[in-house]
Amino acid sequence: MLILLAPLAACGDTQQEAAIDPGSQPSATAIKIAASIPERIEYLLSIDDNATYPMSEAQKEILRRAVENGGTISKADYDRAWSNYQQCMVNKGYTTPQVPVYENGLRSAHMYPIDTGRTEAEMDKLAHDDSQCRSQEYLIVDESYRDAIGNPDLYAEQSVAITDCLRREKLVPASYTARQFEEEQAAYREVSARNFTTDRYDETGEAASKFSFDIHDPKSVTCFVSNGNDTGQLGEQFTGWQPFK
Repeated sequence: MLILLAPLAACGDTQQEAAIDPGSQPSATAIKIAASIPERIEYLLSIDDNATYPMSEAQKEILRRAVENGGTISKADYDRAWSNYQQCMVNKGYTTPQVPVYENGLRSAHMYPIDTGRTEAEMDKLAHDDSQCRSQEYLIVDESYRDAIGNPDLYAEQSVAITDCLRREKLVPASYTARQFEEEQAAYREVSARNFTTDRYDETGEAASKFSFDIHDPKSVTCFVSNGNDTGQLGEQFTGWQPFK
């Protein structure tokens, strides 16, 4: 079972369609979730009382500091929020959550809990408890930290955000589009799925070759991971998290 830690979807009228110069951005028009990271944070703070799991005061304090700092969340605060989430899960009886960590201290947007021998009810409770602890301690801090690194213009579509990041880092030409990225990613996934049993980690590079840029370049990894996509980045360095004692 895989628990997905996805960035929050755009909410209500915070989405806005931006008229964009096709020569400078991934697409002629793109939906943004807010005009700026501070605006996004302030909006999420304003609706927190109606959340299923309202934020802890610790997470709110980090976010207020970020607003005062132009939307920037320090790595120390990012790590602090993660530690608070981990402690929340430990308090619920699980082992300390673990995920892959990348450049800039970015943590994976996915968890890979090992569920061998566990019942569906146990895994459902794990997903519930994870959602509660994450929402209370970490979720908005994580979203904001990622956005500042990989999606400062707050594009709502993952493919648009990743494409924009790749272009900013000059890993692809200015003519590279989100549609092109989506086509390459689809080809990558098709090969990966086909070869999974014989070349699980794409050691031959057949799947990676479907991209027109090096997906293992540290800058590429940052563009992918900061936008919640671990495609091709996990490898064998992370064996998963065993949440049950």
